[in-house]
Amino acid sequence: LVDDNVDIVDCEPAPQPEPQAQAKTARVRAPQGLSGVLVLASAFFLIFFAYSAAQNLQTSLEGMTGYVRVIYVVFAISSLFVPSLIATIGEKRVLIIGGALYVPFLFVNAHPVVWLMVPASFLTGIGAGCIWAAQGSALVKLAGSGERLGLASGIFFVIYQANGVLGNLFTGIFLGSGHDLAVFITFGVMGILGTLLFLPLRVPTNKELAAQKQGSPREAPSDEEQGPTMAQKLASSFRIIFSKRMLWMVVPLVFSGTTTALFMGKFPAIIGTPKLSYVMALLAAVDAVAFEQPLLDIFFWNL
Repeated sequence: LVDDNVDIVDCEPAPQPEPQAQAKTARVRAPQGLSGVLVLASAFFLIFFAYSAAQNLQTSLEGMTGYVRVIYVVFAISSLFVPSLIATIGEKRVLIIGGALYVPFLFVNAHPVVWLMVPASFLTGIGAGCIWAAQGSALVKLAGSGERLGLASGIFFVIYQANGVLGNLFTGIFLGSGHDLAVFITFGVMGILGTLLFLPLRVPTNKELAAQKQGSPREAPSDEEQGPTMAQKLASSFRIIFSKRMLWMVVPLVFSGTTTALFMGKFPAIIGTPKLSYVMALLAAVDAVAFEQPLLDIFFWNL
C-alpha cells in the first residue's frame, strides 16, 4: 500500500563528470614517487655537475682523450653485469656504489698523471654502468605506472640536464683563475654529496609493486617464488641481448653511440679550452629545454 500523502522524490543519479574531463584529470596527476624522483634527479645533478665539466676539460686537452676511452669501454662491459647486481641487492645500493666510484676521478683531475688517471677512469666506467642501469630501473618504479613515466622522466632529465649548464659555467668562470685545485676539490665534494643523497631514496621492491597491483600485500608472491640464482639472473641479462627487440635496436644504438663518441671526442678539442665551458653550457641548455615537453604538457592538457 502506498500512502497518497507521501511525496515521491525523484531520485535521479548525480551527474557524472564527462569521460574527457576524467581523462584530463588523470593525465595531469603527478607520479606517486615524485619526491623520490626529485631526490634521484638532485643526486645525479650534483654528481654530473662535477663529472661533465671535468670530462669536457679532459677531452679538450691533447693526449687526455685516452682516459675517456677507458671510461666508456669499461662502461659498456660492466653494463652487461649490473642488471644481475640490481636484482640481487636493489637499485638504491647500486646507485650508492656507482656514485662513490665517480668520486676518485673527480679528485685526481687536480693532478692528472697516468698512474692515477687510469685506475680512476676504470672505476668511473664501472660506476657509470651501475648508476645508469639503476637509474632506469628506479625511475620506472618511482613513476608507479607507464602513464606517469613520461612525466617522471621529464622531471628527472630537466633537473639532470641543468648540471651541464651550471657545471660548465662554473668551470668557465673559475678554472684558469689561479684556483684550479679548489675547483677540482669542489667537484670531488659535490660527488660525495650527490652519493650521500642516494641514502634517503626509497625505491619500491618488486614484491611491493606486485602487492600494489594485486591490491593486497598478502597476495604478493613469496621470496621463494621470486628468487632466481645469480647465475640465472646473469644468463637472463645475456639472453636479452639476442632478443628480437634488442636486435632491432642495434642499428640506432650503434649510430647514436658512434655520433656521441665523435662529438665528445672531437668537438671539445676543436672549440679549445678558453671557450669550451660556455659552448658546452649552451648545448646543455638546449638539451634541458628539449626535455621540458612532458612538464609543459601538464599546463596544456586541461585547455
